[in-house]
Amino acid sequence: MSFLRNLFTNILSILIIGLIFTVIIIVIAVINDDSLRETEHSVLQIVLDGKLNDKPKSSEYSIASSAKCGKSFIAINSAINSAIYDESIEAILIEVGEISGGIANLSSL
Repeated sequence: MSFLRNLFTNILSILIIGLIFTVIIIVIAVINDDSLRETEHSVLQIVLDGKLNDKPKSSEYSIASSAKCGKSFIAINSAINSAIYDESIEAILIEVGEISGGIANLSSL
C-alpha cells in the first residue's frame, strides 16, 4: 500500500510542477507580447556602427530568422522597405557611426 501511495504522490508532484512551469511560460509570453506593441506614430531607428556584412550569417540551428536581425545590408534594406509600406511608421532615423563594409553596400545604402 505504501508503494502505491508513493507512486501516486510522485505522479501528482510531477503534474503540479508541470502546471507551474506552464503557467510561468504563459505569463512570460503575455508580458513579452505587450512590449512589442507599436503605437500610431512610430519611428524606425537604425543604428549603423561597426562592420556591415553583405548578408546575414545563417545557421541551420538558428531558431529565429536571421534575415530579420543583425547588421547586414539585406536586413537593413528589408527593414527600410517594410517601414515604407507600414502606415504606423512615420519616420526613419538612421544613426551613422563608424561603419566598415563593402563600397557597393555603403553607396547603395
